[in-house]
Amino acid sequence: MRTLAALALMLSFTGCAFSAPPPPGWGDDSVDRPTDPYVGPSYSDPSSLGRVEDAWVGGDMNDLGRFEGDAYGVDYVGGRYGSLRLDAGRRGGSDFGWAMIALSTSAPGGLEGDAFAPGSDTTGQVDAQGCTGPDEGDYIFDGFANDIDVTVEPGPSDNSRLFHYRADFGSEGYTEGSFVLYLN
Repeated sequence: MRTLAALALMLSFTGCAFSAPPPPGWGDDSVDRPTDPYVGPSYSDPSSLGRVEDAWVGGDMNDLGRFEGDAYGVDYVGGRYGSLRLDAGRRGGSDFGWAMIALSTSAPGGLEGDAFAPGSDTTGQVDAQGCTGPDEGDYIFDGFANDIDVTVEPGPSDNSRLFHYRADFGSEGYTEGSFVLYLN
């Protein structure tokens, strides 16, 4: 019973501390994460893997000011639901600090589904969590977007989509960027 209570408490914990990579020394954290492209598993069909390329993050947040950089960390999970985390900043060679944006959807098929076909109305289909601070995992801001706008265009190939996003965090600022999702 005590284990179940601890698990329930851990699952109710939200924010960057929960989504941040494990501290050094845990698992194989000594190895840098892949930069481009990241191929994630699909929960609906293991043979259907998408990949994300050409991702960047920018914006204007209170703790960082204006910033922009290529994503050095891209974690994508596709399939029945979709989740994408982009990290940009110091570890990637930029001097503005660190910014993370996590986009998620429960729309059928995730980011690869019909709800995100080029030209579709994506209003209300995406949630966004953002974190910013001086370095990865050392965050000053951690919160969910008040408003998120996502537009999807045809990508550079027939089996790809170009996503543009802007997440408004109210008085804290905004984060924006784009990425190409290749479908299989």
